[in-house]
Amino acid sequence: MISTVLNFLLFGIMLLSYYFKKRRVDVPFMLILLYAIIALMGVFFFPDFSGNRQIELWPFIFLTLTCYLYFNPIIKAKGVYNYSSDVKINSGLKLMFVLYILCAIIKIGGDFTFVKNAIVGGDWLMMKADLYNGLSIGNRNGIIAYLANLYVSVFMHAILIYSMYTFTKEDISIVKSMFLLLIALTPYIMECILYVYRGGLLTISYLTLMIFLLYYKKMVCRKRRVLIIGLSIVASFILVITLAISLSRFGESDAGGSIVSYLGQSMLVFNAGIATKISSYANGRYFFLNFLGLDKSDVWIDSRYNISTSDGSALNTFIGCSYVDFGPILTIIIAIVISCLLSQLFKRKSVVFADLYLFAFYLDFLILGVFHCTEGFALRIFMATALYVVLRFMGRIKFNSYNFN
Repeated sequence: MISTVLNFLLFGIMLLSYYFKKRRVDVPFMLILLYAIIALMGVFFFPDFSGNRQIELWPFIFLTLTCYLYFNPIIKAKGVYNYSSDVKINSGLKLMFVLYILCAIIKIGGDFTFVKNAIVGGDWLMMKADLYNGLSIGNRNGIIAYLANLYVSVFMHAILIYSMYTFTKEDISIVKSMFLLLIALTPYIMECILYVYRGGLLTISYLTLMIFLLYYKKMVCRKRRVLIIGLSIVASFILVITLAISLSRFGESDAGGSIVSYLGQSMLVFNAGIATKISSYANGRYFFLNFLGLDKSDVWIDSRYNISTSDGSALNTFIGCSYVDFGPILTIIIAIVISCLLSQLFKRKSVVFADLYLFAFYLDFLILGVFHCTEGFALRIFMATALYVVLRFMGRIKFNSYNFN
């Protein structure tokens, strides 16, 4: 119990140190706050978790130090914070936004009936059981639907940050800005409803809040007021869905406990389930799973790694997933390399839209990472890198006959 409290204190000290240095509530503050809250939930969840499992202090110290390395690019992103509203959006990028809108409409249309039935039916427990049994949900048939889903999933961060960017521009109407924001959020929220994914709803809500903070002071005042009202409505809807899922799956008596359990277990699982248990490493098989043609059951096998879970989506933080693959030394080295590279990229004055996209993607990774990092994440990084290159290329192209204002 003492180690768990000290873990909260470590993140709490990091949070207070940042606040007293900067004296503002901004994107880095909210990121560190999220990790501090999860550490605090771990204190509340500890009595139900501990049992015969041993919690030690050194994994928490390792976790905090490694997280700080990953936070550094966000903390030092002066270029993004100072020049995010000054980037040039040319016709090449706007063409990609139009393509996203078309794909999002296809995806929303394909999933609408399934989502409506899910909300009206309200049997989230049965839906989750069907998913565990391998039942396919939603419209995924046909090459058009498949490509639309793929493009929407890859491009979501770009359209989200662009939609917030438009609220800083007087010459873009409120209606168009709100439409772009809704078309960015709706497909992902519907996806979370279909897959009964409370963590996804939390992630997209927190990511939207942080992107909002990125542009808050630069927004046109009247547009900002409308945006706050719109985001409040969306947040209320997400809260209602989250509570409905919790009540359906766990009942009235356990609904609150299930939320504390979900929020509080990741750092404890990293400590007792991985850092103090694992006897050998996956050597990249978890991270590169898709490229190696493996299944998550090929990676998470207790007898091989001597860890306390065989669930590839187990909540153990993204540090835990890296630890399983590469061990403590390589995990630290990787964190240092990523920290140095992205810090240099995000603090430059010559920020382009592709950099903002990568910033949003990295934020999403860290928000979700407080819980876990999905198996085969290398594929998502590969697609994000490819999109980053395409966005930089399209940001230099102008179609004189094309206009989207």
